[in-house]
Amino acid sequence: MTMQSGGPAQFSPDGRWWWDGRQWNPVVAPVGSAFPAGNPGYGGPSSPDGKAIASLVAAIVWMAGLGSILAVVLGHLSRSESRREGRQPSGVALAGLIIGYFGIASMILFITAAIAIPVFFAQTLRGRDVAVKSTLRTAVTAEELFQVDNNRYTKRIADLETYGFSPRSDIPVLVLSAGESDFCLTARSTVGGKRFYFQPGHGISETSCE
Repeated sequence: MTMQSGGPAQFSPDGRWWWDGRQWNPVVAPVGSAFPAGNPGYGGPSSPDGKAIASLVAAIVWMAGLGSILAVVLGHLSRSESRREGRQPSGVALAGLIIGYFGIASMILFITAAIAIPVFFAQTLRGRDVAVKSTLRTAVTAEELFQVDNNRYTKRIADLETYGFSPRSDIPVLVLSAGESDFCLTARSTVGGKRFYFQPGHGISETSCE
């Protein structure tokens, strides 16, 4: 570069350097700012570089995967390199960054949902099973009280209600068998869960007592 002296600031042919009267200095300006008059290398958007293009391609082709992470890395590298060289950062790199970050957010959301949803349903079913067992125990207690007064067990739910059992529409209890010395009850939630049985001497289990 040929040194210039005196007068207004002089710029190199490629517009990347300016002469302050003593030495050449790199031209650096923030995105969107106006450059000094006579600077032929600035004033319009720069062409996208290889990293910028690769960032956008990776973001689009492998969205919500490793490509999104690669797009973010390449996009930041492209924009940092542009600033170091005094170029306006490419809009293509910015697009790669935006799509890449969106893909990463989508991937995190998907992973979180994949973990949380099965856990939620498992906890819900477990809670229903607990409610079924509790309802069955109440019916068993009513059967025992009925037997004390009548020397036999009953097949009628209405009789159990007389002895403190409160039926639930979402957990129907059925009396499968009842006699003088034995009975069998079963219950299950109408919205899913396991079916449980009760028979004296066996307690509550999933084994049928019919």
